Amino acid sequence: MTLEEIVVAALARGLEFSQEVPTTRSVHFRRIRTREQQLYVRAAEINPDYLGVSVSIALAAGAADLSTLTTQAERITGVRINGVGTSGLTTGTRVNIVPVTDPSSGLSPRAHLRDYRLTQYSTELALVASVWIDYSKRAATTVVSTDVPGLPEQFHELLVIDDTKSMLRRTLNIDPDTKKLALSTLDAEEAEYLDYFDRHVERFVLAEQSRFGRTARSLDQPRQEA
Repeated sequence: MTLEEIVVAALARGLEFSQEVPTTRSVHFRRIRTREQQLYVRAAEINPDYLGVSVSIALAAGAADLSTLTTQAERITGVRINGVGTSGLTTGTRVNIVPVTDPSSGLSPRAHLRDYRLTQYSTELALVASVWIDYSKRAATTVVSTDVPGLPEQFHELLVIDDTKSMLRRTLNIDPDTKKLALSTLDAEEAEYLDYFDRHVERFVLAEQSRFGRTARSLDQPRQEA
């Protein structure tokens, strides 16, 4: 669905409760962008690999600016040696990200990651040519009516429901009891879709094997609202 199609669907749902609902497209588009970004964050928390990508980036004096990544990073999940240069390290070696206040919390090779800038600790990456940056990507910015959100299409209904809820909250001439009932109905429908979304994201890579297991919640644990 395009942004316009999502808005039209939301307007159709809103008109079930009120004949006068906000129609300004820029407001609708901004709300849809915000909700999609929230869902990307949610997916990154449940399963970083679901929207995960790996990009090789060159180092200059042991540092790199990650804000220049073509697909912006929502959450960095790992840094690995790619081009070893003359460092003597092995391709695939994990770079341990440590806080500037406690560099001893990890083993060499170490680096700091602050404000999207990767910086070596001491000179531990000085001779490394490049590293792989593993991360969950951020939702692309959708602007015009023909843009299509990056969220899988089976979950576009989450954007429709959220936009409808936002629209109803901004509708001033609707009876308070009607608004309360409408939002309650939409909340229940959204919760069902979110549960499906969570399960889809968590179980997406069933073939994966890991010694460390998932850091995400168990399917038996309560779902956190986003």
